[in-house]
Amino acid sequence: MGDLNTVTQAYEKQGGRTFRLSSCSVYLQFINTCSLIDLGFFGPPFTWDNGRPGAEHIHERLDKALANPSWLQIYPHAQATHLPQIYSDRCLILVDLNPTQRQVRSHFCGLVAWTMYADFGRFLKLSCTSNTKFKDNISQFQAQAPTWHKNVLGNLGTKKKRIPTWLTGIQKALGNGPSPFPENLQTHLILLYDEISSMEKGIWAQWAF
Repeated sequence: MGDLNTVTQAYEKQGGRTFRLSSCSVYLQFINTCSLIDLGFFGPPFTWDNGRPGAEHIHERLDKALANPSWLQIYPHAQATHLPQIYSDRCLILVDLNPTQRQVRSHFCGLVAWTMYADFGRFLKLSCTSNTKFKDNISQFQAQAPTWHKNVLGNLGTKKKRIPTWLTGIQKALGNGPSPFPENLQTHLILLYDEISSMEKGIWAQWAF
């Protein structure tokens, strides 16, 4: 599994030079000699792009997960998924050996995530008044904070989990050709993903102590 740096079919490439079968003859010979089988994939159709706009934009499926018959007898239900591109010009490939089983992870939420959110300062001022005793302000803040957290931040883990799903859909659409709106939306979602990741890092750093 990894970067094989070649495409084997015309549909594995979009943009740039026209696909030629002769360009992958060595790769195909290697596949046949080793009796390897392409696992296929779920998710976006391409694993690499050159990041250039408009007519210069090139997408290719350069990364693949391959297996021989003996391996497939051990893992008959294995499936490969192209994860959405976020920080790189390539998709990561996730190979799930048993896709029928899923692990559920819980997420700890703490005060540090609130301080990273731009709206937290305004909420703090509204929940604490100058003509109220400090102790009463603390009690009022503690009573209102859970509701504010639910309405404004919600579950960071759930939000973060949805973003790759949205990016997968966007990148599938971009596989049909460049378009300004989905490209801008993709940029926005990547920034949002980065913001949530920073919040989570702060939370887990606090939790570690």
